[in-house]
Amino acid sequence: MQRASLLLHVSDVTSPTAAEQQAQVEEVLRELESQDKPRIYVMNKVDLLPEKKSESLCDTDSVIHVSAVKGTGLDKLLALIDAKIAEDPVRTVRLRVPQSKARRWPRSMRSRLSCRASIAMATSNWKCRRRNRCCAG
Repeated sequence: MQRASLLLHVSDVTSPTAAEQQAQVEEVLRELESQDKPRIYVMNKVDLLPEKKSESLCDTDSVIHVSAVKGTGLDKLLALIDAKIAEDPVRTVRLRVPQSKARRWPRSMRSRLSCRASIAMATSNWKCRRRNRCCAG
């Protein structure tokens, strides 16, 4: 916790005890001397809210509303994380690897590549299919 650059505090927006749970998390963070760490409050399960209520929710630079099940707001969350973490900025990279060398590329090397990189190999067009997960190739 002390070495974390950013904390994501995920809460169930539909929970009637969300405020109590948040207070407990704050207490634990104080005990760990991590209460001053930058954080994003991720309010999950907006898909379960009534339409009028979900439309009235407003995201800020520290609070974002998402639905993990439906994928709503996840792109905004990723962008916010990228913006808040200055130590390791996201860079877009495009690599072209000749087919003769691509097959000799170790699987471990491919899996280390960021899933945000789009990798186009001469004939196979190998690309990351899962955002924010290690690519297996």
